[in-house]
Amino acid sequence: MSDPNTRRRFLRHLGAGSALTAALAGEVSGAVGNRFQDEGDGDGTEDEGEGEDDGDGDERDETDGEDDSSDDPAVTQVVAGPDGAWRFEPEDFDIGLGEAVEWTFASAGHNVSSLPGASDRNRNPPNAEPFASYEDDAHFSVAQEGSTFRHVFTTPGEYEYVCVPHENTMVGTVEVDACADETVVVAPDGNRRFEPDALEVGLGDTVEWQFEEEGHNVTAHPEASDNTSVPEGAEPFASYELLSGEGEDDRGGEDEAEGDEEDEGSEVDHEATREADETFAHAFETPGTYEYVCAIHDKEMVGTVEVLDEPDVTVTVAPDGDLAFDPASLSLEVGDVVRWTFEEEGHNVSAHPEASANASVPEGAEPFASYDLSSGADENGDGEGETDEIDHEATRESVDTYDHRFVAVGQYEYVCAIHDEEMVGAVEVERCSDGDDESNEETDD
Repeated sequence: MSDPNTRRRFLRHLGAGSALTAALAGEVSGAVGNRFQDEGDGDGTEDEGEGEDDGDGDERDETDGEDDSSDDPAVTQVVAGPDGAWRFEPEDFDIGLGEAVEWTFASAGHNVSSLPGASDRNRNPPNAEPFASYEDDAHFSVAQEGSTFRHVFTTPGEYEYVCVPHENTMVGTVEVDACADETVVVAPDGNRRFEPDALEVGLGDTVEWQFEEEGHNVTAHPEASDNTSVPEGAEPFASYELLSGEGEDDRGGEDEAEGDEEDEGSEVDHEATREADETFAHAFETPGTYEYVCAIHDKEMVGTVEVLDEPDVTVTVAPDGDLAFDPASLSLEVGDVVRWTFEEEGHNVSAHPEASANASVPEGAEPFASYDLSSGADENGDGEGETDEIDHEATRESVDTYDHRFVAVGQYEYVCAIHDEEMVGAVEVERCSDGDDESNEETDD
């Protein structure tokens, strides 16, 4: 078995006295995104990439004003409509996982969108969250001149996006590095196998599959093969899109209802394959054994990933009954998992800005908490009536644990919402350091 944490171990820096740098320029609280909860939703470990509210991890700024984010190496600046031209500048670039892109609208009449229904040119990695500078399906809604739009990329792969009003000329590409802990070659030298075919990785680690030839895929979905399995509570993964039941064309129009009805209940294509030289990455957030295959050759091409139940860092909540987190300050890397262990009841963990004035997250990142952050319709679930409020004073029991995987670069401040003056913690998340950082070399020059 290979070492699951070759990339991260040197970054572990624990202790209440560890120094943290100042908050990133342009940091604001209240950014939203998607999330996984550890109470039986998704892969178990809460992850910033999936969550509540808008569900896109985006920040829209429709006002003019000074912004120091151009000095932030974890934020790539793109100009939409420079000097009135119908293009993005730069058009193509690479970034690391958890880093942000900020578009500045230098001229009027433009927007940014990777939504599938906005343009046939748009592409997103399998099961990644699309992004747009506008709300819902208002694909021709444009941004105010001088305003900005920011998106944090928490899923690796290639994204192709457009300005919808000028989709034939204004096209951009963002390649998000996987920051992989382990690599598997698919069909090495044309052989029907995975190399290696067995891995042991840490909780939250990322595995990247590299396709040496076309005609293959990677899947742990139970409907794809009898040779696949995932641990209880974990979501299956695949190198193809697992979402189904929605029409691809949501631009509206007279045939919208009919089109949606035709696409409703569409099946997942488990025989969708990848091209040569493409890659697919997956972060493992639930411990246990995963068995996956190439669905086209599921008798020969079988692989196994064993995920250890070992977080990168453990924080004790209320050690020996003290109103404190131990350690209180952490320095991590994108993709690391922190586990909070509760030594006594009556406490929680929260970086939600509504829980405390002492809580904050980087711009574009979503808040995390040891309690349910979802809120919505009344008990009938029909969208009518008053919405449920988040209970920021919900606490955990003694010996409970809470995991969170950090997938956005920046500084986080969290509290126990019950004792938010005494129990305060800080986490600084740095960029991926796997050596594949070409995009940032260009930015730093």
